[in-house]
Amino acid sequence: MTVRLAQLLGLEESVCIDENDADGLQSHISRLLKEMLCPYPALLEKEALQKKENCLNLILYLSSELQAAQIVESKQSHVGDMCTTMQNLKSICQTLKLSEPNGQSTIDIISHIEAKIKEICEDLPKQHLGKPVLKLSFNSEQWGRLEQINSALSAEYEHRRRMLIKRLDVTVQSFSWSERAKNCLDRMAKVYQPLRYSLLFKPSISLGHLLAAREDICHVMKTSSGQTREKTACAINKVGIYISFLWILLFFTFAIDHAGGTE
Repeated sequence: MTVRLAQLLGLEESVCIDENDADGLQSHISRLLKEMLCPYPALLEKEALQKKENCLNLILYLSSELQAAQIVESKQSHVGDMCTTMQNLKSICQTLKLSEPNGQSTIDIISHIEAKIKEICEDLPKQHLGKPVLKLSFNSEQWGRLEQINSALSAEYEHRRRMLIKRLDVTVQSFSWSERAKNCLDRMAKVYQPLRYSLLFKPSISLGHLLAAREDICHVMKTSSGQTREKTACAINKVGIYISFLWILLFFTFAIDHAGGTE
C-alpha cells in the first residue's frame, strides 16, 4: 500500500516491512506520514503502533489516501486522453479543410473525415499512395503489445535525444568562455535559444504512423549502412565531423563579429 502511495504521490519515503525490526518500521512510517502531512498526531508518536486503535486508524488513513490518489490519477489520465484525442481530430479537420467538430460526437467526426479522405483519394492517380506496410489485422491484446514496444522505443529515443541536446548545449556554451564573447552573450542567446527550444525531447511517433506507413518506407537506406558507406567512403568523408565542427565555429564567429560591428 505504501509503495503504491509513493508512486502515485511522488513520495520519497516508502515502508519496507521487516517483522524483526519494529523500531525501524515505526521510524519509516513516521517519516512517511510526515511527508504526507498526516493530520493525526497520535500516529506520529514513537510508540504509536503499540496501540491497536492507532494501528486501525493507520490502516484506515492509508487506504483512504490510496483510494483518493487512484481516483485523481484515473480522472487526470482520462481527461488527458480525451483532450489529446480531440486535439488530433481538430488538427485532422483543419488539414482536410473541414468545419471544426464543435458539439459533434466522435463517431460523426470520424465519419466525416473518412468520407472526405475517400473523396480526395478518388481524385489521385492509381498507385499514388502505394500499398500499406501493415496488412494484418490485430486484436486488442496485440495492439497493447505494440503500444508497449513503441513506449519502450520512445523512452530509449528520448534518452538518446536528451544526451545529444545536452552535448549541443555544452558545445554552444563553450563558445561563450572567451572575453570577447562574454560581451555578446545576449545576442548569442537570441540566435541560439529559439532554435534550441524548438528541439523536443519526446518523439511524436505513434501507432498511427505505423498504420499510415506505405511500402516505400521499406526502401529507405540508412546513410550509415555498410552498402552506402562502401560507395561514399573517401579521404574527404573521413573528416566530415571535423568540417561540421568548423561550420559551428564559423557560425558563432560570424555572430560575434556581427554583434561587435553593430555596437
